[in-house]
Amino acid sequence: MKKSVFFYKELTPAEVGNTGTHEIYVRLPNNFDHEAFFGNKATENGSVLEINFTAFDTTDSNYNSVNLRFVYFINSNQEKRIPGLGEIFKLHNVQEGDIVCIESREDNSQTSFYIHFYKKGSITIYPSSVFFMRIGEEMLTNPKSIFSSLPLQQIYYGAPGTGKSFEINLLTKDKVVIRTTFHPDSDYSTFVGAYKPTSIEIPVRDVTGKVIVENGKQVTENRIVYEFVEQAFLQAYTKAWKAYAETAAGEYAKEQFLVIEEINRGNCAQIFGDLFQLLDRNRYGFSDYPITADKDMKKPLAKAFKDLTIADADRINKIYDKDIVSQVLNGEVLLLPDNLYIWATMNTSDQSLFPIDSAFKRRWDWKYMKIRNHPEENYKIKLADTEYDWWEFIQRINEIIASMTSSADKQLGYFFCKAAGDGTISPETFVSKVIFYLWNDVFKDYGFEDESLFSYKEIVDGKEETKELTFPDFYDEDGEKVNEVRLKDFLDSVMNWKKDEESKR
Repeated sequence: MKKSVFFYKELTPAEVGNTGTHEIYVRLPNNFDHEAFFGNKATENGSVLEINFTAFDTTDSNYNSVNLRFVYFINSNQEKRIPGLGEIFKLHNVQEGDIVCIESREDNSQTSFYIHFYKKGSITIYPSSVFFMRIGEEMLTNPKSIFSSLPLQQIYYGAPGTGKSFEINLLTKDKVVIRTTFHPDSDYSTFVGAYKPTSIEIPVRDVTGKVIVENGKQVTENRIVYEFVEQAFLQAYTKAWKAYAETAAGEYAKEQFLVIEEINRGNCAQIFGDLFQLLDRNRYGFSDYPITADKDMKKPLAKAFKDLTIADADRINKIYDKDIVSQVLNGEVLLLPDNLYIWATMNTSDQSLFPIDSAFKRRWDWKYMKIRNHPEENYKIKLADTEYDWWEFIQRINEIIASMTSSADKQLGYFFCKAAGDGTISPETFVSKVIFYLWNDVFKDYGFEDESLFSYKEIVDGKEETKELTFPDFYDEDGEKVNEVRLKDFLDSVMNWKKDEESKR
């Protein structure tokens, strides 16, 4: 049996010496399982546990051996690291953001170690350090991505505009992705598949059954027939198993992603139906509990998998102690394979549409997308004679929303409003996107208590009067152009909100 334990790490400024550290090293997370990686070979040196090992440096494909040391400060800060890497870092010109991979490989009871460096951007890992095991596979000499460490079922959730879909697109770049969006009318048939009427062209026959031919051509007619039409789930499901048919035994099949946008805008219990049972995955990544395919689904599945051969069938069958692969290919049962990833997004401002029950939630990993700055984008709100920093506005308005709602659900993320190519957000875009949302989804529900925010000053008959700021005030009398004077009043009030609050105390 072949077993590999991998650790991938994106190197930090401190590790490569950019922060003035006295040594070059790789820091391992405190939960790094050194016994699984090295075996029981540790020796104690005072308060430090040490393991000396020799690894093959495969970065340049030369397989030069290097002597390395693992240390575990077991009685102090619990830190784990591989120190003294200055020479090998210098040899490969290792820089901040480069990725190191160390592997412990067991082959017929013989254990060997490997170390490999990748340049920043040449591979993708997520999160910045991953630790996982693979059985029956050789070392990843040039991985394009490390998906085996990622959750098979994950929901990205957060306030609107936090980049949930963007994050998924980034991680699934160059991958096979099928995307769908849930909405209140979504159901099992629109997610999985159903028989639907379709029009086909068939030859016309006479009473004897002979095809009628006129002017040398067959006479045809359109006829309505019912055919089973696969929707997003079955499309992804069949592609995942077909990828297994293209994979040699002992290797990992190409990843297939099913991405569900706005998962909470549909009734998940109704949409998933009996597929809910498949979401329980075992430690191998397959469904713990296969389900029987209904009669409508069995025939199209058998047709889709006709003549497929799974080279890794023996390994999969051993998990279930029966020939489960044949049942899958015959369309008798449904079983999620370990290369099918189901990821979704959930906008927390809409979470009340269809509440997700706790049993459904337990079958997913949850990734919170925090509202944060993206200085590389550097968005600006641009009026005719004034410019406002978008991130500063986001911070200010979110403080106001938090003070009114005591929640982050209604707050704005950085990408709530998309800027033009030059990074500017026009008055028209700002009012139609941001102001419209604030007035209709935030302020409407929580009131307009702060007069300093929702009012403006105007000279009437030589006297200054305070007037209530309403949504129509952001447009001119014809409703065609944005009233930049009123927009500036509002933006200035938001930007100075803290100062106003402090002046009231």
